[in-house]
Amino acid sequence: MKIELDKDQIGERLREFGVAKFGNVTGFAKAMGHTPSSFQAAYLSGRSLPGSPMIAHLLKLGCDIHWLYFGSPSPGNKVDLDLEAVTRNLLEKKSQLERIQKIISEGI
Repeated sequence: MKIELDKDQIGERLREFGVAKFGNVTGFAKAMGHTPSSFQAAYLSGRSLPGSPMIAHLLKLGCDIHWLYFGSPSPGNKVDLDLEAVTRNLLEKKSQLERIQKIISEGI
């Protein structure tokens, strides 16, 4: 079975990841070891797909490669995202309980 990859969509997701991570394309391109113009022309335009060395670098930066290539999070990352949400929720609840304890102890 042959999988068709949409290079334009991959380029757009690559841009989305880079801007989210570095604030702009220039910072992202430099972090990837490219000039902004060559990075734009080759990868962000969808002309070329990232090869193994770039994929390894993207992984180190926290990019979900499954999302990059196919547009949906990898199953492992969904679990990680769910755990992050649960952790944030628990920390918020802990903070609320600490505020309530402080109010009670100051009121007594």
